[in-house]
Amino acid sequence: MTSYTIPVQIAFVISLLLSYFFTVPWLIYNYRKYGHFTWWHSFIVYLFIFYILTAFALASTTLAHHEKYVCVSIS
Repeated sequence: MTSYTIPVQIAFVISLLLSYFFTVPWLIYNYRKYGHFTWWHSFIVYLFIFYILTAFALASTTLAHHEKYVCVSIS
């Protein structure tokens, strides 16, 4: 069970940080374009980026890495 919880925790932390760093430039652009930004709209954009990154991390970290599951051996 811990083989799945550790990648989930790592994916959670990394996606939190990445979604923050992807949201900040969007907030700056939105502020310069409109002169203000709403917290609700910014929160929704942050959650969308967080969702996309978390889904990608969960899909990529749970793939099998064992050679016994590979049909063709690389030599």
